[in-house]
Amino acid sequence: MKASRFSDAQKALLEMDTSTYHYKSHRPGQAGLEQRIKEICQMRVRYGYRPVHVMLRRDGWRINQKKRTVRRCR
Repeated sequence: MKASRFSDAQKALLEMDTSTYHYKSHRPGQAGLEQRIKEICQMRVRYGYRPVHVMLRRDGWRINQKKRTVRRCR
């Protein structure tokens, strides 16, 4: 009996649907938001993520406070 070239895990990967590894995000770009966060952080150096988030909400941006703002303010 000839040994298989592929392990069971590799065989499972080969049987995977192509849409899984050709996934493209449908989320809109965040360049404008990132630019606005940088502007606020440069204007108000002492502001943390909470005041920055409040200013963004006042400007009309709808974002998740923890995930988006914290990473950009540092």
